[in-house]
Amino acid sequence: MSCIQTYTGILFDPLHPDPAQIHITDIAHALSLLCRANGHFKTFYSVGQHCINCMHEAVSRGYSHKVQLACLLHDASEAYLSDVTRPVKQELPQYIQIEKPLQEAIWNKYLGEPLTQEEYAQVFSIDDAMLYYEFVALMDTKLTEEVPPLYSTPEVQFMRFESCEQKYLTCFHKLMGSKQEIGSEKSARYQTLVEKVRLSYLTYDGSPDGKNPRLGESDMIQIDAGAFFLVEPSERYAEQISEYRQNFLATNDSMDGCGPLRNYEDPIAYIAECEKYTKPETLPDGLVTANQFLYVRKVDMHVVGMIQVRHYLNDYLSKYGGHIGYSIKPNERRKGYATSMLRAALSYCKEIGISKVLITCHEDNIGGEKTIRNNGGIYEFTVYEPDKHCNMKRFWITLSK
Repeated sequence: MSCIQTYTGILFDPLHPDPAQIHITDIAHALSLLCRANGHFKTFYSVGQHCINCMHEAVSRGYSHKVQLACLLHDASEAYLSDVTRPVKQELPQYIQIEKPLQEAIWNKYLGEPLTQEEYAQVFSIDDAMLYYEFVALMDTKLTEEVPPLYSTPEVQFMRFESCEQKYLTCFHKLMGSKQEIGSEKSARYQTLVEKVRLSYLTYDGSPDGKNPRLGESDMIQIDAGAFFLVEPSERYAEQISEYRQNFLATNDSMDGCGPLRNYEDPIAYIAECEKYTKPETLPDGLVTANQFLYVRKVDMHVVGMIQVRHYLNDYLSKYGGHIGYSIKPNERRKGYATSMLRAALSYCKEIGISKVLITCHEDNIGGEKTIRNNGGIYEFTVYEPDKHCNMKRFWITLSK
């Protein structure tokens, strides 16, 4: 058996690569955990970080988007083969025979066409130049007498594995296009799973005990959470959505996890806008696909909270916003609702294939931090958010497979 099991659980045959089984999630995760220089640098420096630096160098040199993406992916085969040092690789022709078609399969999948000779030379000119500067910075060693040109400033200080993985994915999303990536392999995975989830959940008919299930309005996703349930916004909840908005405006509170609610006095228009977020073809520019949910108490069918699940992270979300944003109605707080609402949303994340969830909160939000930690959140570090002029604490929640 020549298969390996990948991070996402795929049995992948690197000797006979199937493009349909090549996933950027596996590549980003594995490369962030593989160390360059066979682990002999002064500090951990991953293959993923090297690839990100190469991509930035391609940007600085004014190379095409195709070459930028090729630079980001130029060591992607190592996600399935691991790395071999250059002197050893030269003595292993069979390894090269395996590596080359695998790397080409990855490039062809994401680039859409083979690299020209000129593009190939551009990629590996950057690779060689980056190698030189990495050894200078991390080994105090000059590999050659001639100093290769470098037009960017590589980031060589230690980068946490999760941060590298998310940064790699963010670069990938940006190069593929915020809409196109979700329309490609990853979104195909998400959209297929989302549709399965839509068909597998039932909504309630409004009875207090919630025992009379019926097919949902337009097959809306609804997730049971004991005495509550998550449900996508619909006209049925229009009046309560409007009231929710007014409550937050009256208290001058942040409408976290509500999507564009602050901008929509008309709840029907807001509901229509939320629907646009679920599909790549209707997604507003600069945003990521997401599902908006209301958190409804079964006993009185009252909306007590809102939560948004984002399918992937763009540059802003990977730094400050995270996969999930949420809020509880001001007069319903301090009842434990946020913890149970987040738990229900995490179950949905698991359903659609998000295995590591980034959640952030204001450093002074003691209740928010408690909610995140109650759901398994592990603190990473605090980052300054320049637009809101505040410090945000970052937490990661790893969901069991």
